Amino acid sequence: MKRPGFIERHHLWTEIQKEASSKIKAVVKERDLLLIRTAWADQHGIVRSKSLLPQAFLSALENGMLSQHRDIPV
Repeated sequence: MKRPGFIERHHLWTEIQKEASSKIKAVVKERDLLLIRTAWADQHGIVRSKSLLPQAFLSALENGMLSQHRDIPV
């Protein structure tokens, strides 16, 4: 039996969010996506993004995703 992911173990999602996650997983598999682009805002409101392979994306849906960004002076 597969161990529950971080999000499930810590009860971080509502039922609606769990349903949405299941629908997203189904779309990824149905469409045989090769790459999924994710985007979020960091603590300063700057948009960050990352492209993930389907396996990594599905893992992120269950366990969250770490991201390290460094500000580089221009």
